[in-house]
Amino acid sequence: MVLWPSGSFSARSPQERARARVVVHRIIAVGEYVGAHVNFLNLFNDDPQDTGIAGVDIYKMDADGNR
Repeated sequence: MVLWPSGSFSARSPQERARARVVVHRIIAVGEYVGAHVNFLNLFNDDPQDTGIAGVDIYKMDADGNR
């Protein structure tokens, strides 16, 4: 799964960072917590060899699946 980055990087247009993307590696749910292991690629450059920056998002969900 590949997604366009969100958050503070959304202010940059896709034309400025044509290669920028977020690759979701794993999504894990344990009880009321959900974690996503992601890799942010080409956020600071357009180098095709960019290995990216790893990230983890952790959310606490309620019984209805809302954060």
